[in-house]
Amino acid sequence: MPPLPGTMRCSLALLYISNITRRLSFASPTKTPKPSNPIIVNYLINNLGFSESQAHSRSSHFPSIKTLEKPTSVILFLTQIGFSHSQIRSCALASPQILLLNPEKNLKPKIDYFQDLGLSGHDLGNVFSKNPTLLTCSLSNKLVPAIEILKRVLKDDGSVENLARVLMRCSRGISGNIQRILNNVSHLESCGIVGSQLSLLVIRQPRILALQESELKTLVSKLFDMGFQVDSRMWWGGVGRPPFFMYSMEARMIPRYEVFKLLSSKGLSKKRQCFSTLLAMSEEEFMKKFVWRFGDDADELLAIYKGHMFNSPEK
Repeated sequence: MPPLPGTMRCSLALLYISNITRRLSFASPTKTPKPSNPIIVNYLINNLGFSESQAHSRSSHFPSIKTLEKPTSVILFLTQIGFSHSQIRSCALASPQILLLNPEKNLKPKIDYFQDLGLSGHDLGNVFSKNPTLLTCSLSNKLVPAIEILKRVLKDDGSVENLARVLMRCSRGISGNIQRILNNVSHLESCGIVGSQLSLLVIRQPRILALQESELKTLVSKLFDMGFQVDSRMWWGGVGRPPFFMYSMEARMIPRYEVFKLLSSKGLSKKRQCFSTLLAMSEEEFMKKFVWRFGDDADELLAIYKGHMFNSPEK
């Protein structure tokens, strides 16, 4: 595949990434609930503010625990290094197995590693509370290799804040297949998405690292085939919007893109627009907001818009 045109590299990937990564959720077969542990139930309610239902479901992870020594030592350790009560609660709620870890053996090495990266106190607690899997996955086999990759990718935008932002939003990527991360980064670079464009893409959409390699290749291929030449600003707000593949490229996407491009070139589009919003508009609303309201330029905008529609094999 030839490299993607420079103006569509990072930005176009953002257009579909959320829609590609989402999966339909299907109800799993009904299972007999595991018995709860009364000791842990009371502890979670009284010390971490869990609701009764939350406490019962999480306590089933500890059926054989007879004392509160382990959870108490974990909570004390996290408190001493600066985690807030709400951050500890979020960690335990999402990954209750954290409460069974050995603070000195399992937690301290990870905390030390992240502190060496420049994260500490409340900021560190914020990262872990948003992505508790960081506390449970292997330091040497998962965290260190994944973060070294991130540090290389974020080289041009490698502030501690950006690293933290990626870590908070990329649980599957960081705790997943390290070779997949490497392969995905390599594929993006082979398509010309490098340097600051690659770092910005990962900062904005870290879930791209967790895509199956075949998915990523299909995604980039489709974007390339669309052939858009766009200013990346259009796409930043688009990755959580309606599924774009439901729209016709010829009858809807390209005509509306051409109108937007003309408005931008004439300086008529003062407000940053989200392209997904333009696509989701009804025909009447789009015409009103992006054609008729521009007075002397309306005829030219209409000609471009209708011209592309008439050239389309599908309406």
